[in-house]
This record gives sequence, C-alpha cells and structure tokens, in this order.
Amino acid sequence: MRMIRNSIINWLIKNSAISEENRELYEYAVYSAELLILPVIMAIVIGWLAGSIINGVLLIIPFMLLKKYSGGYHAKKLSICMIISTILLTAMIKLSICDIKPLYMYIATCIAIIELCLVSPIQSDNKVLNEKEIRHYKKIAVMQLAVYSIVIICTSILGCFTAARCICFGIILASFMQLPCIVTKRTSIR
Repeated sequence: MRMIRNSIINWLIKNSAISEENRELYEYAVYSAELLILPVIMAIVIGWLAGSIINGVLLIIPFMLLKKYSGGYHAKKLSICMIISTILLTAMIKLSICDIKPLYMYIATCIAIIELCLVSPIQSDNKVLNEKEIRHYKKIAVMQLAVYSIVIICTSILGCFTAARCICFGIILASFMQLPCIVTKRTSIR
C-alpha cells in the first residue's frame, strides 16, 4: 500500500500537480482515502463472494461511520488489520445472509448499542482526544445509534429484514472492535 501511495504522490509531483514541500500533507490525504475506500472495496468483494454485494455495502456503511466516532481496536500493522478485518467482515456478511431469528439479532444489537453508548469513544494511541472532543464523539456516536435504531425498527416493520440485519450486524461489528480495548483496559487496571 505504501508503494502505491508513494507512486501516486511521485506522479503528482512529477506532473506539477503538487509541490514537493506539500508531499507529507498529500501522503496523509491519500492514506486517509485508502482507509475510507478499502473497507468498502473489501465489503463489496466479500459480499460478492458470499452472494450478496448489497449485504456487504449495507453492513459496512454503519460500521465505518460508527467506528469513526466510537473508536476501537487498531492493529499496529496494516497487514494484521487487513487479516482481522477480512475475517470479521466475512463472518458478519455471512451472518447477514443467514436466516437468523430476529429476536436473537435484536437482543445482540441492543447489547451492542448499550455497550457502544457506555464506552464510546475509545481512544487509539494514534489520536488522543481532549475532553471537548470526547463529548463531541460520544454525542455523534449516540446520535448515529439512535438513527440506526429507528431505521432498524422501520425496515423491520416494513418487512425489509435484509436491511435491518445488515445494519444490526454493522452495529455489532463496531461493538466487537471495542472489546479488545475494553478487555485490555480492564486487565491493565488490575
């Protein structure tokens, strides 16, 4: 990934689209774009392989938006992140395709929503938040969860269970990403 990023930046500099002194800024911008696009591409590919691209997309969108404001586990290496993300995303997309009893899914989603509301945002070592940012991130995460809850209820009432399942599993996945941080924090306190 770094080679691709450097190739893009070098090409932009070579073609005078950007200056060398802005290299670091554009490297960060391309890296941020990769982090935004990569999960969507992964969800589309995994969804396609699993038999439903729609499920992949409907699941990844709430997950990405929630993860941005709720925080959670961040692997030190991109390769480890990719492996963990692929495994979890594959499992969640497969589950979203299965005919799961709605009651179990709603209970798991309620537990995930409560957990996300209580502990969000979890800070990463890469970005430490001040008190104002913590309140802001928590407020956005809780507002997102309220909107997703309303959408889940409405889609369920309308019989659009695929959409409801995918949103539920996106929320559950965001919750799963916080668990390693919660466990690590609890064990380090003892």
